[in-house]
Amino acid sequence: MDAVTQMVVASATDDPRFLPVTADELADLRIEISALTPLEPIRSEDVIVGQHGLVLVKSGATGLLLPQVPVNQGWDRQAFLNGLCQKAGLAPTAWHDGDAVLFAFEAEVWSE
Repeated sequence: MDAVTQMVVASATDDPRFLPVTADELADLRIEISALTPLEPIRSEDVIVGQHGLVLVKSGATGLLLPQVPVNQGWDRQAFLNGLCQKAGLAPTAWHDGDAVLFAFEAEVWSE
């Protein structure tokens, strides 16, 4: 449980993509925790939107999107893969490249 607590604090205060959470925002926060299964290699055509979360590794870049992201965004499989590449800082179609490695996982999600 210590790791979960540490990650909650880090996500609220140390994520470089966002400003740190302020005390005034605390009452409006809702916490969602995703417990991930181990990564398994997957082919792009086998990705199931809403079931799989994905990790892409290519040219030293890595991107991860949780299974709920494409559902929340209304993405199909291709948009999910494109968004994953963009998350990794790559061109949207980099998942087609021969040196791109794709992994899938599933998540058990708890939220307030």
